[in-house]
Amino acid sequence: MSFPASLCGVIFCIFIHALSFYTQSTPISMKHVLKTIAGIGAITMFLFSGSSCMMRSSQHQADTTSQAVYSVEDLQADYIQFRNFIEDSHPKLYQFTSKSDFDAVFEAQYGKINHPMTIQEFYTILIPLVVKVGCGHTSLWSPDGYWDRAPDRMFPLGVYARDDRLFVIHSYEQESSVDRGSEILSINGLPAEEVVNHMLDNIWSDGFILTKRYQRLNDVFPYLYALLYGFPTEFELVFKKDGKQKKMEMRPLQRTWIAEYRDSVYSHRPDLKMEQLNERTALLTIRTFGYYDNVKGFHQFIDSSFQVISDHHIQNLIIDMRGNDGGDPFCSTHLLRYLQKEPIVYFREPYGKYAPFNKPLPKINNHFTGNQYYLIDGMCMSTTGHLTSLLRYHNLGTFIGEETGATYTCNDASHDLVLNYSGFRVNCPRGTFATAVEGFPLNQGILPDHPVSPTIEDLIDKRDAVLGYALELIESEPH
Repeated sequence: MSFPASLCGVIFCIFIHALSFYTQSTPISMKHVLKTIAGIGAITMFLFSGSSCMMRSSQHQADTTSQAVYSVEDLQADYIQFRNFIEDSHPKLYQFTSKSDFDAVFEAQYGKINHPMTIQEFYTILIPLVVKVGCGHTSLWSPDGYWDRAPDRMFPLGVYARDDRLFVIHSYEQESSVDRGSEILSINGLPAEEVVNHMLDNIWSDGFILTKRYQRLNDVFPYLYALLYGFPTEFELVFKKDGKQKKMEMRPLQRTWIAEYRDSVYSHRPDLKMEQLNERTALLTIRTFGYYDNVKGFHQFIDSSFQVISDHHIQNLIIDMRGNDGGDPFCSTHLLRYLQKEPIVYFREPYGKYAPFNKPLPKINNHFTGNQYYLIDGMCMSTTGHLTSLLRYHNLGTFIGEETGATYTCNDASHDLVLNYSGFRVNCPRGTFATAVEGFPLNQGILPDHPVSPTIEDLIDKRDAVLGYALELIESEPH
């Protein structure tokens, strides 16, 4: 169902101070950086740079090229540095993989360093170990400057992977001889199913949750392909459309096309927005809680939004948290205070500066008393996982969309390390934060009451199937 534009008669204005904070804030979190940066340099730095990428040392830039070959001795030294860092830092290293199994994999991967390697080859040595932790905050990022110097030969199509299948959604260039909606059967002789599964196996996520890995794959497919398969001079693709197969050779794409496309998608999409859809229903969009440097501004936005909700006697509130990969609990707790019916304990334990959240959160006077609907997907991570676990546990509303990419608990308080020779950046947590809930599995996100995934046609035609479903659901319920 397409978005009912005719219903958007009134768009709530965010007050001047709230708009000002939004445009000027610069959260610490790498998560929020994607939504506020533009241009190929910034975009590519985000995609494969660490959470502190803007402040990196430039010591490795001069000699970081995709063709540089590193000696066995240097790579072994980096590998040992990597292993020691992970083992000494991570609070839950063996939560999903036993120590004996982890040790065996560590040794097996180390044994593969028996010849000089490029950055891309060394990546395939390290990444399986990162993924095996089962932690969304344990991550590996390419050396600073890598993508500026790598061959400018990228996979040319925007794709959507679903159930081990791969479909063409768009071309990064303006025109393409490949029909949108075509299913890719093979890439350079490899079955698409094999490519998809290999990529999924090399994407980290909390508890190995699949929705998060699929979403990451779909978002940055050309970059993941290059890291795992290199930079071919041509792509031989086999497609299927309307039951007919077709083979085609396509030239690689320059990264500027990808950056420009991503900029067109993300740069004009606000992180915070509140709008009235009709007399009874409002939509509150929150794409990040990452306002570490401007918690007050975030609070002002929430306060002003709920004041308008109260003034207009809104009965149905849709909160869109899709793509919200977390941020500051000082932000999420403030939102929860407007949604809770009774005071709620947020964190299971008094975690440092978040210790006050181990006590019941005071209820706000004009808290929302109507019907709540939450739109979720695989990129609901970290703090968003915390918040959704509490909304679910206290039965505060209805969930629509796909399984979240995070559970009630996550590892964070992260720090990072740049490997001495290759320049890879490793991010590793040092603490664990869990919400005050019971009975939730460690390897499963928050499940929707109404599972809704976009179809290929929805994506091609830019229809928001999840929001459309929520609006239909509201209309079907008694007024």
